Amino acid sequence: MSAPRDRRCAACSTATARSSGRPTLPPCVEAARRGELVTLVNHGADPVTITIRGTDLLAHTAVGEIVLQPDGFAFVRPSPPEESP
Repeated sequence: MSAPRDRRCAACSTATARSSGRPTLPPCVEAARRGELVTLVNHGADPVTITIRGTDLLAHTAVGEIVLQPDGFAFVRPSPPEESP
């Protein structure tokens, strides 16, 4: 049985606030990176849009944003950062 959404959101918000050196994520979005793979999970009750440039590995398409539905997830291989001149 899963935790009620409000408890999951509070835990996710706390974890997101503690992370340093990472982009700010909407409340209730969990992100994990392993090697070149970024996993995104929306634990919230509403859809959220995440800005991430790379390849959506489930849809096999280039993306600049991912829309995660409630309890939705995505696997993204981020593009390398653009170099400044």
